[in-house]
Formats: sequence, C-alpha cells, structure tokens
Amino acid sequence: MKKNKIVIIFVFAVFFASAQIFIPTANNAFVKEFTFNSISIKNNQIRKVIFEIVDKKDYQVAVDKHLIEHYEFNNNGYLTRYYYTDIVKTIEKQITIPPVYKGRRKIRSGYTEFMNQYVYDTIGYFYLYNAHNNMIMKRYHDGNSFYETRYYNYDSAFHLIKENRYRETNVGDNKTDFVLGNQVLISTDSMTWNVYSPAQTKLIYYNSEMRPYKEKIFLSKDSLLTETNENYIAASWIQQVHKFEYNEKKQLAKAVYKSNANNNFEYKYTYEYDTTGWLLTTKYYKNEVLQTETSYVNDYKANLVNSIVIRDYINQSIRIVKLKYAYFDTIQVKNEH
Repeated sequence: MKKNKIVIIFVFAVFFASAQIFIPTANNAFVKEFTFNSISIKNNQIRKVIFEIVDKKDYQVAVDKHLIEHYEFNNNGYLTRYYYTDIVKTIEKQITIPPVYKGRRKIRSGYTEFMNQYVYDTIGYFYLYNAHNNMIMKRYHDGNSFYETRYYNYDSAFHLIKENRYRETNVGDNKTDFVLGNQVLISTDSMTWNVYSPAQTKLIYYNSEMRPYKEKIFLSKDSLLTETNENYIAASWIQQVHKFEYNEKKQLAKAVYKSNANNNFEYKYTYEYDTTGWLLTTKYYKNEVLQTETSYVNDYKANLVNSIVIRDYINQSIRIVKLKYAYFDTIQVKNEH
C-alpha cells in the first residue's frame, strides 16, 4: 500500500456518489497509499481513520503482527498526517514451557517453542494546505533524524508551478512538533502550463537551471482526463503513458500505465462498482498478470467502509484490514458499523 510521489493534474473526474469514502480518480489511480474522498471525510466529520491489519498466508493461520496505517484529517476533510508501521527486523526467540504437575503427578510434559518478536519502524508524512486547499507542503520521515520535505507553489489558476525539495532536521522535542533546524536544498523543479483547449494541455518541466527536461501532454474528453503522455527532452525515446477509461456513470473503470524507461512494462487497474455506484473491487495487473484483488465491505447506511480484504495472488496471501473511525465531536475511537 499505500508511497512518495504526488501527481497534481487537472481534476476532471466527476464525483459521482460523493458520500463514498473511497472514489478512484485519474488523480489517485497510481498512488500507492489509500486516498480518501475529502467530501465524505468532511461530511462525516471524520478526524482520523485507523487501519488494523492482519496478514494470512495460504494454508496457515492468520498472524497479527500489530501493523497499522493511521490517517488524520483537518476540518475540510484533507489529509494532514499519515503514518504506518513497518517491520525492520524479525527476532526468533526460544521459549521453554515447564512441565505441569498435579500433586506429584505430571499431567503435561515441558517443551520448547519458538516465537517471533518484531522490531518496528514508523514511516510518516505530514501535509499542509493553503486557503484554497492546495497542498503547499509534504514532509516525509522514515524514522531517522532527517526529513525530506517538498514545498509547492501555484499560479492564480491553481496550477502547480514550482516544487522545492529539501533535506531537513527537526530540533523539536518529538516528531509531531516539528521545529526546523538545518535545511539543504536537494532539487528545484518549475513548471509552465500551456492550455491549448479544454481537451489538450501541455505541462513543461524545468530543472534548477531553468532548462526544460520533460514535457507532459494532458488529453481529455467530456471534462474527463483520458490520457497523459510524458516525454524527456534529453532522452526522447523514453515514453510514459497513462490512459483512463470510464463507465456510463463517469466513474473510473480502468487505468493503464505503460513505460519503456527500462524494460517495457505495463501496470493496469480495473474497478468494479455495484448498481448504486459504490466501489466493490479493485484489481491490479502487471504485464497482464493479476497481482492483487482488493474488495471493500461497505456500510451503505453509514456511508463508510467497514473493512478491506486484499488478495495477493503472487505471494499467496490475504491481508484483512479493519477500519476504525474517530470523529471531531468525540475523543473516543468508534467502530460502530
């Protein structure tokens, strides 16, 4: 699931059934982490969503490794903090179980068993927005003393026109209360937008020396993004293409990414909905081989998702995700649905 790159493009998608907490769009189709519908988050006054994760290998019992994903939102329904636990080391510990006696009679022999203990790391992101709900900062922290932060600037039409990437240190007392210490510029990207028509726009990327290095063409139909084409100026043979298809309700039905930057490969996502437009299943393919199938257990009355089941066909496992919600009108995490 779930993690670094931001893709900021025109929002062409029509938010059908905006009460849903997850709505696939061209903006978020290839984002690894789960992305939430800000309208639903705001309307439900959701303050945070916690994913409790249990993994199960085929033909084995389920193992609760106490993995979580944690999402926090502001009053407008936009993500302000996201972090998740990751296992960095597994330690196998030998445990000796002594025999059990009843009086002088041994009723169970002692034995030795092995138990896994896990060493965790916490990967986190922090987000800031301007008055127009445009993201102006994304800060990443992987558990060490350094942070990587991206700052974003926009033009009057809310197009992204500049991205500065820094390596930073936090001299605050904890990870949440960030106090900027050192700041080292890693890179600067600038962009110009050429809007030729409602159906075609070109985005040009410039490096820190203001030299163009990439062009990206956006194509749309009926206000829905249908295709993007990326070309690198110094290596014009490299092509990266995104294509999007929609159903009769203008919901995203298929998203395909093709690239020849290394070996030719293709990523594809397909989306299935029920008759009312609620998302039921997402399937992910790599080079036409089904990798994962994600199913959503919906609570239609509450406009929420109760749980998510992810079938991993390659690793022959199932991930079961239980969603818990906390709201702005209470300090207690609730999962009443």
